[in-house]
Amino acid sequence: MVQCATVVKFLAWLVNRTPGVRTQLEDWNRIVQFSLSGEDPFYVTLADGRMKFNLGEAQKPHLEFVSKSKDFFDVMVGKTKFDQGFSQGTYTIRGSITDAVKLMRVSELTFDSHPNLNKLMKSVSRILA
Repeated sequence: MVQCATVVKFLAWLVNRTPGVRTQLEDWNRIVQFSLSGEDPFYVTLADGRMKFNLGEAQKPHLEFVSKSKDFFDVMVGKTKFDQGFSQGTYTIRGSITDAVKLMRVSELTFDSHPNLNKLMKSVSRILA
């Protein structure tokens, strides 16, 4: 099974090395929990223009994604569109939909800023799917 945590951990690493994306995180302090069946819980903290990956459950997340791991992975790699997955109930959002959209936009901007990595991620996701 594909581990969404690994992809999100890589995303956090990449966000922190992408200056144009880090500016999008300034003054946006959030904790985002990922509760994905088939994986141990994990979360990211967004603070001071940086993203930090953490294992476990956050005390008071501002936002939580709840889904099956495989279904959420499909959203992360673009196999299922973000809005389509939400409207079809592929995943549930607990918290602000605005924050969820902003996080997805930050993810897109990050990978778009690194076109070679973006191509590699899409190739790997097809192999792992």
